[in-house]
Amino acid sequence: MTGHSTLPFRHWLFAVGAMVVSPLGFSCGHGPDPAASVAMQPEPLGDHECGACGMIVREEPSPRAQLVHHDGTHVWFCSVADEVAYASAPSPHGRVEHVWVETSPVDVDPASVDAAPRPWVAVERASFVLGVTRERVMGESVLAFEAETDARTAATRLGGRVSSWEQVVVALHGAP
Repeated sequence: MTGHSTLPFRHWLFAVGAMVVSPLGFSCGHGPDPAASVAMQPEPLGDHECGACGMIVREEPSPRAQLVHHDGTHVWFCSVADEVAYASAPSPHGRVEHVWVETSPVDVDPASVDAAPRPWVAVERASFVLGVTRERVMGESVLAFEAETDARTAATRLGGRVSSWEQVVVALHGAP
């Protein structure tokens, strides 16, 4: 009977050890999740080249895009269409963790080639307008707005259509 008294203690010790180690991400021989340390905020444009076409991102008109991969690699794009094309292909940097786009002002002029930096918004929070022709934008033009009301106002004024991020990806790539 005395041998049975240590068995529950060993089980208790194992359970406590598992509760301490598991939240740290060290179970099953794996280290901490790299995504936990991935930047959660967009970064300034700087002098980065577009990850899809090689153009200098800051020289192109907004909205531009940027993303962060699972391994922490940050990539910038001169257009939303370039980001969608890039993200649709497998990457040695792992899955895409975060995507941001620059917002457009509600009174955006499609003929403007203004390359001034604009505020960034996560694609999950943005509303988009498709179907508007823009100067100096390769491929399908996409406008991004933080507020859906701004997107609707711009779409009505410019003859475009309001879209979600998922709809943008399907329109530009053909599949989510």
